[in-house]
Amino acid sequence: MQAEYALQGGDREAAAERLAKAAMLSEGPDQSLSALRAALYAGNRSGAQVLFARWRGLAPDAPALNAYAAAIALASGDSAAAQSAADALGQGDVPRRRLAEALRWIKSAERVLPFVELRVANSTDIEDWIHWSAFARDRRAPEVAMRLADLAISRFPDDARGYSLRAALVRERDPAAAVGDLERALAIDPTSATIRLSLAHAYDAAGDSAKAAAVVADITPASDASVSAEIAYAARADDAAALALAYRHLQDLPEPRSPQRLMLLGHVAELVGQSAAAERWYAGVPKGSQYAAAQLRLATLQFSRGDAAATITTVTALRATGLLERDDLVRSYLLEGEVRQKAESAAAALQVFEAGLRMLPDDGELMYARALMYAEAGRDEDMERELRRMIELDPSDGDALNALGYTLVDHNRDLDEAAALLARAEKITPDSAALLDSLGWLAYRRGDLEGALEKLRAAHAKLDDPEVAAHLGEVLWQKGERDEAQRIWAEALKREPGHRTVVETMRRLQP
Repeated sequence: MQAEYALQGGDREAAAERLAKAAMLSEGPDQSLSALRAALYAGNRSGAQVLFARWRGLAPDAPALNAYAAAIALASGDSAAAQSAADALGQGDVPRRRLAEALRWIKSAERVLPFVELRVANSTDIEDWIHWSAFARDRRAPEVAMRLADLAISRFPDDARGYSLRAALVRERDPAAAVGDLERALAIDPTSATIRLSLAHAYDAAGDSAKAAAVVADITPASDASVSAEIAYAARADDAAALALAYRHLQDLPEPRSPQRLMLLGHVAELVGQSAAAERWYAGVPKGSQYAAAQLRLATLQFSRGDAAATITTVTALRATGLLERDDLVRSYLLEGEVRQKAESAAAALQVFEAGLRMLPDDGELMYARALMYAEAGRDEDMERELRRMIELDPSDGDALNALGYTLVDHNRDLDEAAALLARAEKITPDSAALLDSLGWLAYRRGDLEGALEKLRAAHAKLDDPEVAAHLGEVLWQKGERDEAQRIWAEALKREPGHRTVVETMRRLQP
């Protein structure tokens, strides 16, 4: 335990000394091996030799004896003895790993790396080159690792592994720079899924996500991992054809379909515009870790196609299962509230949010939704009280600060308090389009048309929202730019016909 504390404190010599004392009192070979490693790491060659002798006496048949004999010889400066002990280990993956494990306890890279380079120089097994190149990389000697990779390619020009090795080293600095080597590797071994996935990553890093999707699409046989990557690249490229192909590949994967795959099928079906299919995939997700998310997506799609009754049935049935974690429970109330507000009334939505807050008192999202619905119902005092309560509970709630500030501005009262609230919100969410709209509206209320126009144009560029359009149009109108104001209002009404704020603004300003 003392040795452990010494290691944690960075005192290698003290740790090695304490482990050595424990090893000499113990009959356990593992204790001797731990002490031997600590002595090598501390640079105590004589102590390492003593501990090696004790370990060998306690475990004369230990497979790694020759590996540590090589390490001790190398630490003592005897490269010939080190090579001889390493040769005695034999060839193959297991001896390589044993030798690398022993050598990593030697601090001096100046001794270890030349030994490694000399050892690999005459090898006819590319796995030696790959292994020791990775060893050099791990010893923070990238130039040695790259030199070994270059020599491996020169010696084995028709082996894809050499190019993959060099690509892996290059990719650590610049993923896109690995493209050339990976293309050569793929030309040699076109069936390798590993090479295709690596090349796709390099293409994507170079800015060609469509090419990445295409190279992954040819992996045979396809797997959940390969098709998931194909979907991600196709979506990033915004390539409808590639995404449709990936969706077919996902459907063609062998059954059984896991809940995760069913969820992904639903998501991709949505992306390719097949909402009915997406509903079927989500409906097929069994009860378990993915069930709540699937049911909420199903309810959202039902609402999108105008079936409010089905949405409410799905959401209320989901809550009745008792399976929902807090976040999903909140989402269920938010979704039902939105549905009831649009299909029934603001009062109906308020009942939903109030039910949710009885289950989850002082939940910020539900309180914010209730505040907005108070505004929709014309209950301004209740809305203001709710927002002030939210700020009391969380003074860093940027949304509540902005909403309360905007409310005061919109009612054209307490503008100094509104400015203070919006200044606090700006420190929290400086790039928020909603905040820019509030700041622009505040400038307008204070008579600063130029400042208002700057903020509202920035908000409109970020957020295609009718309310922002109404504000921007009003400022333009007051500046005499009435054709542009009418154009902005017309575009907003085209997107959302009959929007109340836009319509009221036009009626108030136009003769």
